[in-house]
Amino acid sequence: MNPIKVYTMLLFSAVATSFFSQYEMKEEFELMEVGAGNFYGHFDTEGEVRSMVNAVLKHNRFPKSELLFNKGRKLFHSSCLVNPRDDQFAYFIQAVRVQDGYDLYFLYCLNELTHFFDYSEGSDLYRLKYSPESDGQKTFTNLSGELILKPKGR
Repeated sequence: MNPIKVYTMLLFSAVATSFFSQYEMKEEFELMEVGAGNFYGHFDTEGEVRSMVNAVLKHNRFPKSELLFNKGRKLFHSSCLVNPRDDQFAYFIQAVRVQDGYDLYFLYCLNELTHFFDYSEGSDLYRLKYSPESDGQKTFTNLSGELILKPKGR
């Protein structure tokens, strides 16, 4: 075969590939995988957490929804999406303020009663849990903590 034709075909293939490919822009943030479908990341600011949550929702083509971010609170963000293809599974996002920033968790697990963790806001103690029977979420919503201890006199 003629070498000029071979080079022309290779050049055309490379150009065509670059025109018809979809490129995924790499985010400046990195998440660490901690199990199949479960990811964790640590961020310094609330803005970085917002950006990552919105980027993950967009990348995974979740329905657009107005998300609540609790500025300055211990539980900065918490939400749930039931998998539209298989309602036996749900996808949870939690952002918790820690001493040096925010820990962000993306958890894919069974759509059943799930106790995530307890956290405090001031002197009040809350439990973050999800129950499909009582919560019944089918789209993104904010999970709020259940007050389990309130000191006397308040």
